[in-house]
This record gives sequence, C-alpha cells and structure tokens, in this order.
Amino acid sequence: MITTNKAPSVHLHTFIADLMAVFPNSAYYKRGTFELKKICAMASERGFTDMMVINENKKTANGVVLIHLPGGPTAHFKAFHLVTLKSLRAESLCSYLALFWPRMSSIMHARLTINQS
Repeated sequence: MITTNKAPSVHLHTFIADLMAVFPNSAYYKRGTFELKKICAMASERGFTDMMVINENKKTANGVVLIHLPGGPTAHFKAFHLVTLKSLRAESLCSYLALFWPRMSSIMHARLTINQS
C-alpha cells in the first residue's frame, strides 16, 4: 500500500505512478485527515503486508517510510534529486540509467551499453 502526506502535490502523484509501475501489486490510497496509526490498522485489516509513506517538502519528494505490517520494523529513507519517468525522453533513458549502474555486470547492463553506442 502506498500513501502520502496529508496534502500531496501533483508532482508527488507522478512519482507515485512511477512507484506503482515498479511494484506491480501496489495500491495507492489517499491519506486525507487520517492518522498514520489508523491507516496502518486499516492496511493490515485489508491484507497488506507492507506500507510505503511518501513525504514531500516544497513539492518535491524527500523521504520514504517503509512499514512492515502489522508490527514493524520501520525504515526511513531520504530521497535526493528524484527524476520521474515522465520527465525523461526515451532516447536519454539508456544514458541516464547508465549513470546509476556504471560497474554493474548483468545482462540488462550489457543491453543498455549496446543500445547506447
């Protein structure tokens, strides 16, 4: 289950759409005015095993809280310089991904480097 802070921006919704593409069985629920404890209880009642809360500051996502339901553990990750898939062009995607995995030795990395040249 994916949820946000109480008043998400439009930019955060595009980031959530990218996350839902990465995690195939995920579902987005608007937080509204509910407290996080009530949302955790509702998520565990509906059969979710994990919950992801996306935080933002000044219309940019700056943190992700992962909660394993029903009792924890909880992990917090900070996010810097997020780029959504919508803002990338198709031709620059391969070179952009190569920045993240310069020393990765896998079949996917080989395909990316072949497509670049």
